[in-house]
Amino acid sequence: MSFLIPKQTLRTALAIGAVFFALAIVGGVTALLFGFKPSHALPSPKPVGSIRPSSSPLLSPSPHASASATPSVSRYEEGALIGVMIDNHPDARPQFGLVEAEIVYEALVEGGTTRLLAIYEQNRADSIGPVRSVRKYFLEWFSGHGRGVVSHVGGSFDAKELLPTLSLFDSGNEDRRYYSRSQDAASPHDVFTSTDNLRALITERAWQTEEWSNLAFKEETPGALDRESERILTFDFSSPPFQVRYTYDPMSNSWQRSQGGEVIKDALTNEPIMVKNVVLMMVGGRVMPENNLLLTMDTIGRGKARFYIDGKEIRGSWQKLGISDPLYFLNESGAPITMNRGNLWIEVIPTELESSIEFSSTSLPPFPPEADPP
Repeated sequence: MSFLIPKQTLRTALAIGAVFFALAIVGGVTALLFGFKPSHALPSPKPVGSIRPSSSPLLSPSPHASASATPSVSRYEEGALIGVMIDNHPDARPQFGLVEAEIVYEALVEGGTTRLLAIYEQNRADSIGPVRSVRKYFLEWFSGHGRGVVSHVGGSFDAKELLPTLSLFDSGNEDRRYYSRSQDAASPHDVFTSTDNLRALITERAWQTEEWSNLAFKEETPGALDRESERILTFDFSSPPFQVRYTYDPMSNSWQRSQGGEVIKDALTNEPIMVKNVVLMMVGGRVMPENNLLLTMDTIGRGKARFYIDGKEIRGSWQKLGISDPLYFLNESGAPITMNRGNLWIEVIPTELESSIEFSSTSLPPFPPEADPP
């Protein structure tokens, strides 16, 4: 089945989809069009009340809890598995809370735009957002990480049907004590939360979260620490605002993320998004014209994957046996991929767009010789 709209119907489909999403209210679905205004920083949302993080143990620290890609990130003593749907419309960039996220999924939604699922377990994020609506396939990926809390503003009809059947807690945004609206951001890019707020909600509802890790870890083996080559990963989701670029930084042994031709930075800290581990998953799926052009993705089964760790590319596969089963990453021999401790970005690419992936190593000129002293 094709993930992409056939060329002969693409223009009509996008027009119909734009009208539908501009008018839809139920589920928080809104217009997603090309020709975006220049991206701009949103001010930090004001805190919602006096909310403190939970002090009760919710789960044991995860195996990936001992390291963060950003040294300045503060951490809770006890873990709590939280997933937040974050807007990636160019008008919502730069976002809040991505520097602190331990795992981030990026995947297409309607109209050629992408959306992010940011997962927090022990890292503290003072502001997260803009929070947007959830899709079914994001829930299926998140449920493989454990029994966690989903933070979102509405969702597609199939996501709303699936969510009550999963072992997840639905925070939604009905309880406004735990969400805020920024007066300086236009709707629908104006809803924000924080890990403190969501942990307070967990405590109030007496939710017992649980996280299980399916990841294997290793000691870091950085690439060459010289200027022999520049290593760059690029791929496309749709139009130029959603073209992604990762540039390897050998000094930090991480990848600097850019999208739409701009380095992506956190709106609160102004720190660039540096990623220890990047995964590209190729998945099948299709557009559903019978369901208002919603997308469906093949989250269960096995598919090709590429892994970018220590400045290198590794070919392999992903595997997920059931909705609530973990997502496994394997090399070409079938052995688990070992990650560096730190953050992980999982980029979910339609199989039709695999040809857009480019990983290059470009020779750089040597340092100029030092001038002789006078």
